[in-house]
Amino acid sequence: MPTNHAPTESDPGSLIPASADSPGGSKPAEPGARLITLDAARGLALLGILCVNAMFFALPFGDVMNPKGPADASFIDRTAWFIVHTFAEGKFYPIFSMLFGYGLALQLERVRASGRSAGWFGVRRLSFLIIVGLLHATLLWYGDILFLYGTIGMLLLVFIRARAQTLFITGGVLLLVSTMCMTGFAGLSAMSSAAQQAAQQQSPVDPESVPSTSDATAGTPKQDDEGSLPSEPRTPMERFWNEMASGRMGDPSSPVWRETEIEVYRHGPYSQALLMRCFSWLMMLLVTGFTFGWHIMAMFMFGAGAAKLGVLDADRSAWHRRMATIGLAVGVPGAMMSTLVPHMIEGAGGLALSAMLLTLLGPALSLGYIGCMALVAQSRSMGAVGRAFAVTGRMAFTNYLTQTVVMTFIMYHWGLAKFASVGRAELLLLSLVVYGVQMVVSHLWLSRYRFGPLEWIWRAWTYGRAEPIRRGV
Repeated sequence: MPTNHAPTESDPGSLIPASADSPGGSKPAEPGARLITLDAARGLALLGILCVNAMFFALPFGDVMNPKGPADASFIDRTAWFIVHTFAEGKFYPIFSMLFGYGLALQLERVRASGRSAGWFGVRRLSFLIIVGLLHATLLWYGDILFLYGTIGMLLLVFIRARAQTLFITGGVLLLVSTMCMTGFAGLSAMSSAAQQAAQQQSPVDPESVPSTSDATAGTPKQDDEGSLPSEPRTPMERFWNEMASGRMGDPSSPVWRETEIEVYRHGPYSQALLMRCFSWLMMLLVTGFTFGWHIMAMFMFGAGAAKLGVLDADRSAWHRRMATIGLAVGVPGAMMSTLVPHMIEGAGGLALSAMLLTLLGPALSLGYIGCMALVAQSRSMGAVGRAFAVTGRMAFTNYLTQTVVMTFIMYHWGLAKFASVGRAELLLLSLVVYGVQMVVSHLWLSRYRFGPLEWIWRAWTYGRAEPIRRGV
């Protein structure tokens, strides 16, 4: 396998030198021109992301976001939560983000070297992610990351020509900004939730709002002061909107929010699930604009800076060992502390400190994972493992969206309707099974075709023409 640093087509990849028949004076890289380290790290990230996303696919949002985990769950479910929360949550999307920045920097550098407009090329590339991400978030699952990558990636285009040192410094500043925002948001959210719960407990119950036994038995709704019948919510989402408007529901952990998610995702209909999904997605975008987005941008900067230094080149094994050693030495204790702090310090202080540790030190463990996978991919004894992950990573775009289709089919009303009825240990096992199948399917597909199906469509959008997809064509 050639070792020139070229990322996969599942993410912005590199280009081979321009040729006369290539659109726009540049041509996509052939699969043989890839860097196995980059593909393998991306494949590993896909596994970790699935293990985390499985919880969001299958459980109410408030349950997943509980920093203390499921209190009433079995020992095996709590163990599964601890493993995912400590070693996967907030550790694998930074890998994906850094590799995204890495690949985009290399690709635009090759486009610029060919004499073409790198900025316009990047806009075409990223616009496809924005469109697909919008469809993914609204039609299938609110936890989409593609839309964010496309929009935030547009900002990276402004910095892409900067030197590696400038990119690293900018990334560091953005990481500090993200840490402050995430810490503040976690603390304020905890205080707001506690204040609202206290207000609800102290508020007396209005007897007029409670139907009497005779009313309930007779089946006669109670009339209001003007003699008209009160309007009862006809759908789960009507009740949801009423609670939101009344101010009685402030966060996803509230009973009405949780019950609405279970009702619409498990039973439908699609229109109700669509409304809930769009609302959840818009809320996530709003929060992301102040918190999470800074972190993604920081990872983009770090990845782009690493690309300019060729950090993932095969001859940089010394770098890979340092990344693995330092990343694990710093990241593992940081991840453990982030998980344990909310149990050790009650209230907003514990949650804020946990968020700070996760945001600041989570990327350290991500670097440790990348370093380990780089060593595995270049190892003679374990190279087969690295190649298995690399094959899956070469189809990362297709595999990421396939994970959504499979998991929502299992969990949502249009499939097996298992939402909120599967334990966390079962979800972890299911994630491993789904990923294992993806490994096999990716190998079989790429043995006959040059690109994954969505990767092929993305290339056609980017380059303005469809490349042959079958091998030997």
